[in-house]
Amino acid sequence: MEKGNEPPTSTTDTNQMAPPYPGPYPQGGPLPDGYYVGGAPPPSYPAGPQYQPPPAYPAGAMTTQAYYPGQTQPPVIVQQQPNVVVVGQYGGVPPPDHQALAWFACLCCCWPVGLAAIIKSNEVRNACARGDYATARMASQSARTLSMVSIGLGIAFLVLYIILLVVWLIPLLAYSSSYNNYN
Repeated sequence: MEKGNEPPTSTTDTNQMAPPYPGPYPQGGPLPDGYYVGGAPPPSYPAGPQYQPPPAYPAGAMTTQAYYPGQTQPPVIVQQQPNVVVVGQYGGVPPPDHQALAWFACLCCCWPVGLAAIIKSNEVRNACARGDYATARMASQSARTLSMVSIGLGIAFLVLYIILLVVWLIPLLAYSSSYNNYN
């Protein structure tokens, strides 16, 4: 035997030898028995249970349909398909967002209502960006209304502050001047 074609020995049992290796396969032509391209031949599997087709139904078993007592024909089932409603898009100029007015109302007047106006003005921008001009118009009106309410509350608080200042300041000044007269 040549040195390259010697069969390998088993490492677990020195008395048992592995089957002989057939060596490199010859070039060209069909491979003789014992030569496989991928190495050793694939192992053989024991025959297992084969696929069995399902049993056939008896002739005429599926030709009739059972109905309820007194029913002579199958019931008619009508299913209405869902309606698709297409809303026309607003093709004009997008509505104003009143962003500057909302910020002014938040910073200079009544800030809680002004903050709601800022949120509504941001909703206008988002609705215009996705093309929903109907929602943008409603949010624009809300932003303007909230801004005006905030400005109105700010003016009302300012007037109330001035009135309270005058009501408290005049008696305080009068008391102060009369106190100085006694000294």
